[in-house]
Amino acid sequence: MKKKSGIILLALIVVYLLVNMASVITYPNEYKVIKTMGKISRVTTEPGFSLRIPLIQSETTISKARQLYDIAPTEIYTSDKKKMEVDAYIVWRVTDPVKFTQTLNASRSSAENKISAMVYGALKATV
Repeated sequence: MKKKSGIILLALIVVYLLVNMASVITYPNEYKVIKTMGKISRVTTEPGFSLRIPLIQSETTISKARQLYDIAPTEIYTSDKKKMEVDAYIVWRVTDPVKFTQTLNASRSSAENKISAMVYGALKATV
């Protein structure tokens, strides 16, 4: 009897772990990107529950919320050679999770580095 209950308990634990690994829960303020062997197979934009194949498919969570990025103050020289300190902040959000994943590997730090470079160039040209 003990052996049978031990086997049942072990089977229940294995089933629980498989269901836990296969479940994908998408909240209202996020995207879930499901990749199969490194390639994007689907994007879940609506909140809810879905499944994935454990060990073959991986999931990445991307926030839908607006993000604030405060660029460090930088010194820029004006056209008349005067030094000016410029401080800026950017409010951004992801609207296309597929493009975000393909170009920046769904990395917030990569996105902020790219934004910083673009904003610095635009500030320098403007000032």
